[in-house]
Amino acid sequence: MDILAFIHYLFFPDYTISISDDARIKGIFIIDESVPSKKIKINQVGTIIFKEIEKNDRSIRYSRLLSILKEKYPAIPLKVLNDDISKFLYSLNFVNLINYKNFYKFNFIKCFMWNFVKFIKGYKNRYDLKGYNLIFLLIQVIIAVFDTYLLIGIFLFYMWLFIIFICIYYHISSLWVFDILGLIMGLFLSVAIHETIHVYTYRKIIKKQTGYLSSKMLMISFVREILPLKQSLLVRVSGPFITALLGGALFIFSDRVAFKVFSSVFIFHVVNLLPIFGDGYSLITDLFDKR
Repeated sequence: MDILAFIHYLFFPDYTISISDDARIKGIFIIDESVPSKKIKINQVGTIIFKEIEKNDRSIRYSRLLSILKEKYPAIPLKVLNDDISKFLYSLNFVNLINYKNFYKFNFIKCFMWNFVKFIKGYKNRYDLKGYNLIFLLIQVIIAVFDTYLLIGIFLFYMWLFIIFICIYYHISSLWVFDILGLIMGLFLSVAIHETIHVYTYRKIIKKQTGYLSSKMLMISFVREILPLKQSLLVRVSGPFITALLGGALFIFSDRVAFKVFSSVFIFHVVNLLPIFGDGYSLITDLFDKR
């Protein structure tokens, strides 16, 4: 057993699997109604697993699911059954149809270790966003960004507290630590605004409540249906451009260093339009994609 598997078993002998409300079975496929072009072929066992999760309010503990499948297939060795279920669930997680959830929400150590294991193993998290209102979408995206960057957020926060302690202990001026706080806040909020603008622009164009956020490790992105070229370019450019524009306006009209540091992070989002980064790379692929 490798160290990650040991940590996973030690801290999380059981966990919850939840399936997106937009996932449906049609024939031999699971269809994602939020992104209709996305579908995954399943066999009979996969269908049984999906339906068991679906009829339990689309959420079930892994131990309960394993118990149900063991009753249906008593001749299959438990280890083989366990491996087959795990592989199937991982394939659904890979295409953002299910989330793995820790139900020890109020245990700090277990929450931290859960996020650590998810980060190392590269598990994805899907965040379905409701509505069309810009502020309502922003609130939902902020929650998703906080969840995605929880580990690094905790680390940065404690580092910030440590710096304050050092400044107080050695009687060093601590005013500059608020510049660091502005940098940290700018990192999180600018990513949230960036992704919110993507979602808002897309839904304004198609007039449908589709698309979702997907996170993996320290990456978060908006997953959507393919659009005609001009509309696709508008969605891709809107996120970094408007975020940088907001940062530029704040930089010009603020006279405090902390706010200038904060706004500089927003301005930096314009580099996302370079071909080596996410939005820029997608712009290039859109331009050369034959539609």
